Amino acid sequence: MEEQVNPMMSKIWQAVWARRRGLAFCAVVSLVFLILLAAVISLCTPKVTFYSQDVQIFLTKNSQNFYLYPNSQLFSPSDVISPEVLHRVYENCNLRECIDYEEFAELFSFTASTTEKQFLNEKYAKALQRRNITGSDIEKLEAKYKEELALLDQGMYCLSFRKTPRIPAKIAEGIPLKVLETWKEIYQVQNGRLPLNALTTKMEKSLIAESKDSPLIAVDRAIYYKEQMQTFCSALKLVLGARQLTLPETGESLDDIIERLTYIRNCQLDILMQMVIENQSLRGVRDELFISGKIRNLEKQLAQAQGMRNSVAEALAQMGGSGTNASAGQNNGKATGETTLNFDASFFAQLDTLIRNDVMNKQRGTLTNQYNEKGLKAAQLTAELEYYTNLKKQLSKVNSQKIDSNVFVNQFQNAVNSMIQTAKQIEQFKALILDCEASGAQFYRPSGPTSIMKSAAISGTILAGTMLVLWILINFCAVLIASLPAFHAEKK
Repeated sequence: MEEQVNPMMSKIWQAVWARRRGLAFCAVVSLVFLILLAAVISLCTPKVTFYSQDVQIFLTKNSQNFYLYPNSQLFSPSDVISPEVLHRVYENCNLRECIDYEEFAELFSFTASTTEKQFLNEKYAKALQRRNITGSDIEKLEAKYKEELALLDQGMYCLSFRKTPRIPAKIAEGIPLKVLETWKEIYQVQNGRLPLNALTTKMEKSLIAESKDSPLIAVDRAIYYKEQMQTFCSALKLVLGARQLTLPETGESLDDIIERLTYIRNCQLDILMQMVIENQSLRGVRDELFISGKIRNLEKQLAQAQGMRNSVAEALAQMGGSGTNASAGQNNGKATGETTLNFDASFFAQLDTLIRNDVMNKQRGTLTNQYNEKGLKAAQLTAELEYYTNLKKQLSKVNSQKIDSNVFVNQFQNAVNSMIQTAKQIEQFKALILDCEASGAQFYRPSGPTSIMKSAAISGTILAGTMLVLWILINFCAVLIASLPAFHAEKK
């Protein structure tokens, strides 16, 4: 077989060598043609314009060299272009008529500036390629590299925004800085993000309209929004800490607003609910259906919460703990008894037992927290279910008292106006707290103005690599064609 292959290969090589000038000419012509083709493609392909903003992050770092927000949460570059940030910029810039939000969100990128790091890597890569380099030299180079890398890592990032003709140029140029400022507003709170206030002017109109057709549903929904505002104030109070802030116009503190919310619930909304209960004329057609649906929904949620709590309790029982005493395993790492290590033949077995006990204690503590959370959720649902069950019983009673519906609507309007006014003051408090946070912490600093960069839609590296592959294929085909006559002659 080898005797047949070797003469065949020799004759094929002779045929190719005989046509070497033609193959060389083909190689040169194909190379020139592909270079011209690449130039034409790069010239004809439209350029993509980017608004680029270099920025330096000034967040603190933890022991693992990760950036931290003031609330001790880890910083991620994706936070800057998160949906929460981009959607607020989208709404503030009134871009709804220009572009869809999904298309708008795809125009952004936020990456670390790696140009200087690439130069540093190339510098030390060349140093490591020296001949006769010793182990001590490598250790010194590594230590020096880490020092220079630490000095180089100054939190430099680049925010890019791809230009689109659908957004006016004057608006598009300022969008990168608006994104950075919006990111700062959302993430600068020390003890966590502030919730959004749910009470709006649109909701005010819907509550007033609903109070005429379904008074009970309107009052119940107003109570719900009051509870949302109460939760909002609790979050503000947590963020406020020991600081004392008052509204500049009225001089009221956050505690004054919380007391007003309590007054609105006890002296306005509860009275309105009692008016609906005791007066048949104020009950709407959908009120009893609403209460029945609410009870069914709460019963379903309660059954789910109790089922999940029972599942956690079974898991605790299998691990040797219970919902009442497993918290001791969380607070005391030696709940299963101390383990004394003896440095003999059984040392590794004892160490394995100690590690297993520690893992079990951690899992038991996690399950205990889940057990308590599900129990608290079930207790809240039980109380809410009892409230609506009693409310349904009271509605089933026939009452002869009658109150003019206009009186109810007017009093309900007064309660909603009080809630609207309180909501505006809560928003003022939120702005005051954000201003305090902004003055106490610097999140970022723009490094120069927003620049405009243009790049080809097809990367130069990709285009060059594609042309190289095509050139190799063309010349391979030329060599194959040149060798075919000799191959067929030898085969015959």
